[in-house]
Amino acid sequence: MKGFARLAAPFAALLLTVVATRSADAADQKAALEKIKTKNQAAQSAFGASDFDEMKSQLMEAVAIGNESGLAKSKIMAQTYVLLGVLQVDGFKDNEAGIKFFAKALDINPAVTIPPNMATKAVKAAFKRAEDDDTGGEEAAEAPPPKPAKETKQAKGKKDDRDRDEEAEQERQVSAALAAAAVDKKKDAEAAAERKRQAESDRREREADRKERDKLTEELAAAKVGESTQAAERDRLVRDKQEKDRQLGDTKGQLAQLGRAKADQDKQLAASQAKVAQLEKAKADANKALADEDQQLAATEQREKNERAAKEKAQAERADRDKQLADLKGQMAQLQKAKADVDKQLAATQQSEKNERAAKEKAQGSLQEVASREKERKSSEAAEKAEREKLEEGPDLPGHLSEPITCTIPDEVPANTDLYVHCVPKPGVGAKVVALYYRPAGSVLYNAAIMERSKKGWYTAMIPGSKIYGRLLHYYVEARDGREAIAATNGKSNSPNIATVRSGGGGMKRAKAH
Repeated sequence: MKGFARLAAPFAALLLTVVATRSADAADQKAALEKIKTKNQAAQSAFGASDFDEMKSQLMEAVAIGNESGLAKSKIMAQTYVLLGVLQVDGFKDNEAGIKFFAKALDINPAVTIPPNMATKAVKAAFKRAEDDDTGGEEAAEAPPPKPAKETKQAKGKKDDRDRDEEAEQERQVSAALAAAAVDKKKDAEAAAERKRQAESDRREREADRKERDKLTEELAAAKVGESTQAAERDRLVRDKQEKDRQLGDTKGQLAQLGRAKADQDKQLAASQAKVAQLEKAKADANKALADEDQQLAATEQREKNERAAKEKAQAERADRDKQLADLKGQMAQLQKAKADVDKQLAATQQSEKNERAAKEKAQGSLQEVASREKERKSSEAAEKAEREKLEEGPDLPGHLSEPITCTIPDEVPANTDLYVHCVPKPGVGAKVVALYYRPAGSVLYNAAIMERSKKGWYTAMIPGSKIYGRLLHYYVEARDGREAIAATNGKSNSPNIATVRSGGGGMKRAKAH
């Protein structure tokens, strides 16, 4: 019995060592998988921005991580090689190099697919060629490799060295394939086929070795594997709970921030609605007081109704025009009251004809003054309309455009004043739609406006004066192509352009030229 205990002690120590090593390797591989996944996502983002050099850099780092961590044949690496194939075909216009990477991806995972947003006609054709070329080796792959004899300790060490050398050789071959793809395509295709056959052979050998090691480990660790698995599961559950708690905290913070932003917007909306209700009540009172006005006042009322219809169509000008209308009605009410007082005095005192004619002439002069003011107001509105149309057209286009999108907004803008923004994409950008995004400083959400093409060639949009307040104005411009992909930008949502808001705008009707 004691002899058995002495014999079992080394095996128990070996068991603990193997279990600990496997746990550490599993943790390292999990971290490596996350890194490769992050690199693949960064490469897809770079592809969307047409930054092919950045995409290539991210994917080569993912390949290096996979080789170093023993994940060269994992499914996620198959996706990495698919992205490399897309880069070569759609980015560098090298179909042969792209087909090689697609073939390598299919060799690792025959079920791998192209991301939907990258499946262009050229990419799908190259992927189909890789699938057709790859079918020739399936019959050979079906035959299982012979089970190797039990390795000696020395032979196993040599095998590990050979595996490491083979993995280093694979990484070197991938880098060499990228550099030499355009120089000698035929030679690269032959080398890729040889590497494919060698990689398959290596994979089979490593799979057989892994099964043998797993069998030995299971026999030695029968008494401890359950306990180790439970401990690892508990650790994983604790980590998952901590990660979920962190994500929940981040989500709650975002919800609170959005709630505050919504409360601010609701408050502004309520104030605007109260102001509109107050103005509507004032207009109703004025209309009731002028119900018995003579033909001239009735004609004026009709013109006011037409003006109100025009104001409802132009939301940005409604507040200013309603204020002018209220002032005019107040003046008319005063004139009506003065006229009633004059008529009352004439009926009560029975003044002479001379005094009556004088009073009538005075009243007539007041009405003529009202007509004169109305004429001046119309003339002023016509001038303002012409000037607004001129501001909307913008200045002449510059002769040279140095930026992807050139905009003429100044560094300082007046508060509470309509602001016309003029932008033009650089020729060759391929812009189909140009949009302006803006917000006051401190606001979470951006307001959006589609920019319309002017006669001079500018893309034009107006920021209402009611949206220009506080100390700063954030804005950026995006141009999208026919596929609705971003073709060019002037600023970004997380790094917008900034204009200083100058106080004292006072709700002016006329927008500044830019």
